Amino acid sequence: MAGLALMSAYIAYNTNAGDLSSTRVSPNKSLPRLTWQQTEGVEIGSAADFTLASGRLYVLDERLRRVVVLKEGEAGIWKQTAVFGSPGVGPGSLADPTGITAVANGEIAVTESRAMIHYFSKEGVYLRSTQLRLPCAPSFSQLASFADSSLLLASNCLGRSGDTLYTVLSWSRNGTEFEELAREPRMAVDGSWGTIYMPSRSLTGGTHTVLFGVGISNCFSLVTQGKERPTMIRRCGVTSPPLAASAPSGFDLRLQQKRQRGRSMGTAYDWPTPLPYFFDKVETARGIVLLRPYHADSLLLQLAQQSEQRMSNTAFDPIAVVSLHTFVGCTHEVCFWFDNTEQGGRLALLPVSAIEALLPKSTTVDSMPMGPST
Repeated sequence: MAGLALMSAYIAYNTNAGDLSSTRVSPNKSLPRLTWQQTEGVEIGSAADFTLASGRLYVLDERLRRVVVLKEGEAGIWKQTAVFGSPGVGPGSLADPTGITAVANGEIAVTESRAMIHYFSKEGVYLRSTQLRLPCAPSFSQLASFADSSLLLASNCLGRSGDTLYTVLSWSRNGTEFEELAREPRMAVDGSWGTIYMPSRSLTGGTHTVLFGVGISNCFSLVTQGKERPTMIRRCGVTSPPLAASAPSGFDLRLQQKRQRGRSMGTAYDWPTPLPYFFDKVETARGIVLLRPYHADSLLLQLAQQSEQRMSNTAFDPIAVVSLHTFVGCTHEVCFWFDNTEQGGRLALLPVSAIEALLPKSTTVDSMPMGPST
């Protein structure tokens, strides 16, 4: 789940730039908000990732270490139709699952931080496991699949010097041997720069184009399926300067307690000012839309800048407001939220088609439109 990633940090901004500024925003109250749907008989401890296949929603539960399969029923209520995977290290078991994707060949792939990919059928039948050969020792891996069934994998890896953690993007034609395509710095291991508030997702899957970017710089890359290997186009200056926000309630007290317990990592525990540029991104027919943090528990949707011309503080035109701490992520089809409440689990799906419908500067919709059943 996105939100406060308390165990990681990010390289926020170039301290030599000197001219980086931030701005506070107060979104118009008429901006669309999420519309939630209820679930029945669904138990998900912590939704870490998701994928869509054959009209079903596959949710990776990192806490219970399994995959929960959901389908929308009558009256828009989502029901659990299957569960597969179990805690452990044997065949079909998940020790530390972090990412899931539907492979174009019809399989469901689940990756673990210990450089493993487990393959299941869409019905949840265990097929095989593969120990990966990667450019570095990975942690918190995510997956995406191209239409030719080749895989992209984004993992956090220590750099050669051992003092910097990077997010490394790798590609594999056969799902076993990966070659590095790109890397972006994420944090200093000693906590000399960074913050606890960081985007948890770097890959947004697509059939032919995948978006890669950690959100702590004003850049992302479009990764496109190629004949021999993927091609990459890096775009920078995609949005206005980062936004400023007050720290979450109780943040200062928690920070003081951590430091009293000797758990300080320097600036890694400081509240970020400004915030990250974006937490996720999604490609639409109208352009790439960024999900940008502007508050401790809120994201704004904003169309990315098409050129590298620097945007000013006032160049800000949000199209919707959504939750941050319940946000799971986006694919090329839909963005997904899941929340455990006293009344049970609830979810929200925001199809790309619905985002596209909001782009013509519409500020009169009271609730976020929900797309067709998945």
